[in-house]
Amino acid sequence: MKYSKILIIILCTAFLFISYLLAKSRIEKFQSDTSEKTSVSRQETPLELPSSQGQFVKINDTTIFVDIAKSESETQRGLSGRKPLEENQGLLFVFNNNSFSGFWKKDMLFPIDIIWITNGKIVGIEKDAQPEPGKPLSQLKIYYPPEAINFVLEVNAGSSDKFGIKIGDSIDLSHVQ
Repeated sequence: MKYSKILIIILCTAFLFISYLLAKSRIEKFQSDTSEKTSVSRQETPLELPSSQGQFVKINDTTIFVDIAKSESETQRGLSGRKPLEENQGLLFVFNNNSFSGFWKKDMLFPIDIIWITNGKIVGIEKDAQPEPGKPLSQLKIYYPPEAINFVLEVNAGSSDKFGIKIGDSIDLSHVQ
């Protein structure tokens, strides 16, 4: 009787251990498959050249051709997994209501400047936001605007200094649909 109880405990422990190993391998396979699908889909959807769409913003004497992120999925994806922008190229995020939306650099491949915009005025600039490869989502730095914003412009790191863009500058959004 004593040996049968020990045998049952050993069998149950072995069963639990094998179940754990199977579940772990399935999770790892799922994560690997998801990662491959994500990277493939990003490669298949490169950033469109905004200059061909004719949409641009003007800050001081600088024209920046922009692609537009309006939908939730476009906003979440942003520039993740994309190649670096051209010199006068950016991604403009449009928010229907004033927002305190945070931005992360998930799967980013290059550093950027984040330009926070409220009602046609630049209210903040986050310079040289660096990619954080390999960091889990819970550890990614999140960048927040200094006040409620209705637009965000992402450009290559250093562009705000190169073009003399500063807080308080006006931005002409009249060429954006």
